[in-house]
Amino acid sequence: GVQRKYTNLVVCVTLVWAGLLDFERYVRFGLLDIPGTPAYEDRQTICDKPPCSSIGASFFLQTFVLLVDFSFTKTFADGLMAEKRTVEASIATANSIATSLAAFDLDKVEVQLSSAIIPSELYE
Repeated sequence: GVQRKYTNLVVCVTLVWAGLLDFERYVRFGLLDIPGTPAYEDRQTICDKPPCSSIGASFFLQTFVLLVDFSFTKTFADGLMAEKRTVEASIATANSIATSLAAFDLDKVEVQLSSAIIPSELYE
């Protein structure tokens, strides 16, 4: 929902900024000559006379690295969240079964075990 929207916004803003910096390095329209920007001190070392370098190479490399890293991180985070939900459900099931066992309510335990999603290895 909202987190996904903000994530997409951050990725898009990062890509636009990387593209803008690469375009600046190619045509030198003055973005990096603004005092206070991080590249202001290094402006003479980038390129003195435009055009300086091919406009797409560094941008596409940065975009590729960003999107691949984002994809790996997102896949890991999604898997971690799914694992967290599974563990929380297992803990809730174990808690309700333990509560029923403590009350010696074996019929309720049997119903809870039959309705719970428990791996078959745990039955043996």
